[in-house]
Amino acid sequence: MVKCKEALGRVANGGDFGVNPVRLQDFSWDRMAAAVEDVRQRACRAAGALRQAGIAHVVVGGNAVAAWVASVDQEAVRNTKGVDLLDVGLIDAKWRDQLPGELADRLAQLIETHDRER
Repeated sequence: MVKCKEALGRVANGGDFGVNPVRLQDFSWDRMAAAVEDVRQRACRAAGALRQAGIAHVVVGGNAVAAWVASVDQEAVRNTKGVDLLDVGLIDAKWRDQLPGELADRLAQLIETHDRER
């Protein structure tokens, strides 16, 4: 059986696919993992600052999508460097009423929970 590193090195170096080679070294994997951790830490700091300021918020964008995808198929997760947070207080009540039922209910729960914690 071919070791993971050898197999990935062969594919990344063009293999039989005729693509430009990219050599994956151990530090490449470390850098990829560190990049994902940096985004996680940034999201935690941003969410913590909003929480401390008493601002109800939700994660949106690529990280929200990645979190959902991870719950369905961990191998399909793709990472993003952006951290997108939405202040739920900015969502107008009229607009909230136009959301699909489950999403509207979940958003209402988040707002009620935040209001009770104040």
